Amino acid sequence: MERQREIVEQLKQIISKDRLIYEGRTLSNYAFDGSYGTHWPHAVCQPTSTEEVVGILKVANEWKVPVITKGVEPVGLGGQCVRGGIVIDYSEWTDTLQICEDEAVAIMSPGVLTNDLNEEANRYGLSYPLFSKAGADERIAEQIFDNTYAPNELKYGRVGDYILGLEFVTASGQIVQTGGKSADDRNGYDLIHLIVGSKGTLGIITRVLVRLIPKPLATKTFCVAFDHLIDAGSAIERLLTSGVNPTRIEMFDQETVIATEQLEALGLPVTKSAILLVRLDGHPDVVDAKVELVKKECARYQIGELSIATTEEEEIAYWRLREIVIAALQRASTTRVSDRVTIPHRHIERLFQQFEKIKERYDIPFILHGHVGRREMHPTILVRLEQFDVSAIEQAIQELFEATKTLGGMLATPDAFQCTLRPKEEQFSERNSIRWMKEVKDILDPNDLLNPGRMFETTSIHLH
Repeated sequence: MERQREIVEQLKQIISKDRLIYEGRTLSNYAFDGSYGTHWPHAVCQPTSTEEVVGILKVANEWKVPVITKGVEPVGLGGQCVRGGIVIDYSEWTDTLQICEDEAVAIMSPGVLTNDLNEEANRYGLSYPLFSKAGADERIAEQIFDNTYAPNELKYGRVGDYILGLEFVTASGQIVQTGGKSADDRNGYDLIHLIVGSKGTLGIITRVLVRLIPKPLATKTFCVAFDHLIDAGSAIERLLTSGVNPTRIEMFDQETVIATEQLEALGLPVTKSAILLVRLDGHPDVVDAKVELVKKECARYQIGELSIATTEEEEIAYWRLREIVIAALQRASTTRVSDRVTIPHRHIERLFQQFEKIKERYDIPFILHGHVGRREMHPTILVRLEQFDVSAIEQAIQELFEATKTLGGMLATPDAFQCTLRPKEEQFSERNSIRWMKEVKDILDPNDLLNPGRMFETTSIHLH
């Protein structure tokens, strides 16, 4: 406790007390990350300037305590992998959001919400296509650190494709400015993409420059209901290879739709084996032509209905399903055993076939939903453990993972497990690059202060 008091007293000299949390119920909001157990920080700082971040990191270096960045409540899976330390909360740092219309660039504070960024860009006829409508409280720094999935990623690419410039502070308190309003401003080594996806382990972002694109002139959202899950898998494969170039595709099996309808009445078809949500955008004439192509491709299968949102309100209602699916599944069962698998698009139908065989063989409530546009599925078992044989559940999951591997896919382990269950090295597909990743980490953060344990096992920090 004496150590914590000393740390807090020094932080009080850097940041105002209304943006410094070190006791009481509010501190408990930062004590978990969606994995196992609680991880209490020494203090939570809500900086609003680069200078404050520099000061915070100097305190962390003096006391050799870790620093964990945080975007929203609650901390995301694996966001905090250690006990103790200082949490940097971006929620108050939203003062700058400037749109440079002529250059199609946005300059902003790290705490700006991606949805707010897109809405501000829309006022100028521009768009940030990777806004997170289904998680409208995602902050730009958080998105950069995690290189997170965005709903429109299928068509528009990853977060790193839109970051033109960054200012960040290293663990030692040095300010680094890299990039600029033009891609030509990046000379030499690309430090921007070193920070993108770094999970907050290499530096603390303090300023962001983002590339914007023209706002799409038209959008269309489909809801396609299939009589058979396997037909939905085949349709996905065709839509991904037919030249439709959809903005996004999401798939939900019947049990998932039923669970969401029980949570919130959305008017979705609950009697069909699966539904696809498909979004198109672009020039109106192009979108209309693609609408006909989607209809043609889906007509090959037994579909219950194909409906198109005719108003913005209807379109929002369709995508509401994506927003509430996790909450609905949590509500539907006392225990939710879930993981992520990725699969080549040409084998999605075969994976669905294996899923149905395993589900029938073990007679357990095995459901399936996912971001099929990016070839990612979430096999989930909803159970009351006292009612099912745990060994059967484990065997069913293992068989699905083996089937995925056979089809050229892989287990995409949730972030929480990276900090709890499995050795970090096993999470990297390019294992021969781990040594060089660690070398970079040692150079930028020699004391392993920034989110230690988030990417690699750590033994260097003593937190008590």
